[in-house]
Amino acid sequence: MSYLGKNLRKIRTIKKLSQSAFADLFELNRGNISAYEEERAEAKIDTIIQIAKYFGISLEALLSKELTVNEIIQFDKHFIDAQLATASHLGVPLVEFSKSKEYLKKKDDPDYLESLPQIMLPGLHRQMRAFECRQADMYYMHQGLAAGDIAICSKVELNLIEFPKNIIYITMGHIGFGQATNIDKHTLYLRPLNPNFEPKKEAIENIKESWLINQIITLQIPHKGIVLSNFIT
Repeated sequence: MSYLGKNLRKIRTIKKLSQSAFADLFELNRGNISAYEEERAEAKIDTIIQIAKYFGISLEALLSKELTVNEIIQFDKHFIDAQLATASHLGVPLVEFSKSKEYLKKKDDPDYLESLPQIMLPGLHRQMRAFECRQADMYYMHQGLAAGDIAICSKVELNLIEFPKNIIYITMGHIGFGQATNIDKHTLYLRPLNPNFEPKKEAIENIKESWLINQIITLQIPHKGIVLSNFIT
């Protein structure tokens, strides 16, 4: 008995890859992956070898047993390195402001992320995310993140942030922007870049994801045209 189908589905789910995105990695199509996962077709041996090598899994483990979540997570470093190596061929999902509520409900669905508009720029990779800003408190004196700008972000754990850092945080109710200045056991403290706004606090237990803002795409004056600029504190 081969466990390939179950393992492919589990790997894809943990890595948050849609069937289409997974297929693109190995020059297949979505139908191939669906058939393998549902055991309606058997993958060619060279395809299985490619998959095993890409994720750093032995052929024996991939085929002869059902992999655990912990076993797959151990392959993360190899996976991320491979993703970075093919970064120029991957897009970053863009979360438009008008789709914020939809994103909050579906942010963990690989197929939904695949359906979002994709930003293609050198040096980006699928582990990143792009968010459209509509807040005024992150922009002041022609500096910062203005309404309509797009923030390109990498995921970060709150306890690993070196303050202050400009971040986007996700709760079950909203997507927030701010400069994280401190954290304690229960609270994340944020200040606006615009001094006309009050500092904010967010309960740690409410934060489901946090994203470090690396760069912005802006159309704001005094720039002309689309500008990609660094946004690292």
